[in-house]
Amino acid sequence: MGAQIFYSESKHKDIETAFRLARRSAQLEYGNGGYTGTIAEKYDYVVISAKPMLVSDAEELAKELIWNDDPRVSDKWGAAGAIAIADPTTPNEISGWLFFGVASS
Repeated sequence: MGAQIFYSESKHKDIETAFRLARRSAQLEYGNGGYTGTIAEKYDYVVISAKPMLVSDAEELAKELIWNDDPRVSDKWGAAGAIAIADPTTPNEISGWLFFGVASS
């Protein structure tokens, strides 16, 4: 089987809730039979940055890590990466999380 790069933004401040709801949303949209190439295939995450950043900056960092085959996020059977997203009006506060990585497809 192959692998697919995924990005999934969740608008919940609590990382556990954000991850659970992002997975559930992907399962509802793509199924939960395995090999969806989405966050539905992930059972854990690794925090890459808990310091909130703008969505565009988080996406750029995520792309860079995937492009550079960072071992924290490049294993299709491993954890998803997680980057805190800043609220644009209060940049030091977390407004959600960007989950990303490579998933089995």
